[in-house]
Amino acid sequence: MKLFPFLLAIFAASSINAATYYIDDALGNDSADGKTPQTAWKSLNKVNFAPLAPGDTVRFKRGGLWRGQLVPKSGEEGNPVYYGAYGEGVKPILENSVAAEAPGSWEATDRPNVWRTTATFSVDVGCVIFNHGEDWGWKVYKQTDVNDLNPHRYLYDRTDKKVYLYSVGDPSTKWTSIELALNQHIVNEGSKHDVVYDGFWVRYGAAHGFGGGSVRGIVIRNCDISWIGGGVQNWTDNGDGTETPTRFGNGIEFWDNARDCVVESNRVWEIYDAALTTQGHGDGIVESNIVYRFNVIWNAEYSFEMWTNPQERTKPSLCMDQYITNNTAYNAGCCWSHMQRPNGQNGSHLMFYSHSAPTTNFVIRNNVFVNATEWHSRISNTQHALITMDHNLIWTGGSSFCYNATQGYKPYIGDFAKYQADLGWDATSVNAEALFVDAAARDFRLKSNSPGARMGPGGTPIGACPRYLGGVVMKYK
Repeated sequence: MKLFPFLLAIFAASSINAATYYIDDALGNDSADGKTPQTAWKSLNKVNFAPLAPGDTVRFKRGGLWRGQLVPKSGEEGNPVYYGAYGEGVKPILENSVAAEAPGSWEATDRPNVWRTTATFSVDVGCVIFNHGEDWGWKVYKQTDVNDLNPHRYLYDRTDKKVYLYSVGDPSTKWTSIELALNQHIVNEGSKHDVVYDGFWVRYGAAHGFGGGSVRGIVIRNCDISWIGGGVQNWTDNGDGTETPTRFGNGIEFWDNARDCVVESNRVWEIYDAALTTQGHGDGIVESNIVYRFNVIWNAEYSFEMWTNPQERTKPSLCMDQYITNNTAYNAGCCWSHMQRPNGQNGSHLMFYSHSAPTTNFVIRNNVFVNATEWHSRISNTQHALITMDHNLIWTGGSSFCYNATQGYKPYIGDFAKYQADLGWDATSVNAEALFVDAAARDFRLKSNSPGARMGPGGTPIGACPRYLGGVVMKYK
């Protein structure tokens, strides 16, 4: 992979006049100057409206939690605004959800075992998470469907703006934590540029974890991103008095005209749609210089979703210089959302949906892809022949290698050679079961006797774990 000039600019030295600000959710004070840990600010609102300049740094205290949206400020080329962490402990948490486990959060209705929130919500609640992922809610769309056919069925009522939940007994007495994920991006970065995010836990949001269009110079690294998506994006009128919802939500999404972005060394799990995605449908858009590397993904409907599909096609759009390298992706489609998706199940590591823009230098290499509920990859038209895919370790767990929509059938179950010959992909890739150190504990390092353990440069492992930079082995915990 060549080193783009924008990568050098992103990591260039900051301005000598740059300021550093500290945020402490427990002891902070928005009336303070924010310039030392002892005079830290407190709230996301203060950060969002602060007059940050290119080169400035904002550090959130480790172990802290902030609810709502982070709206970043733009930097300039070679002088980004940096959002990071300070102190000891776990990564600072950004979440866009409402806690509903306190006594009085729920009230009984006149229907047996149906409870509703005492609070109202101005946006859809796309996911209900119990005890930080021990269990979750099954979203339905009619009051009569709030029943016991599936565990913990719930409804966001668009009329009274409350959540209705089937529960035998008051939910607040059954769970120590109940999070109602709101249909808003957690990091809303539309039209922003030259921003670095480093070392956050972004979780519990019903839209995107990081979302926005027309971005450039964005770096997202060392972040944990989990329990994202499930909100209703739109309703389709069926013409018979009924409506069908479309739900959505990606871990990181770059939309329309994204360029010069790096996503590296993140862990992403329990995502309604795609863990990582570049996509768009505007005319005349250019998506270029996007790098996804050293990321670990599990339990997302799609590990990667990539498409550029201009609607009117009156102006040319381009997709170029996209790199998916040295990532490890596990159990595509094996997520909380899979069985309840109203628009069908598509569990796959590589979802190339409706991609029609001319494509150059799109490379998928040195990755480990293991298990998918439907397909390793899905393609929609012949533009995908322009994608270079090789030197990967692929194990489908019995599902199809590829769903080729241009041929109208699902070929290549158990026939890797036919998949290679027909599509021209993965000529140097290996079809074998990966041997991880401990997949159940999310230790996705390859064992020394695993296929792929010596496929990398100098006989090093491919995939994300371990990460070799300057001779230092970086292990995920």
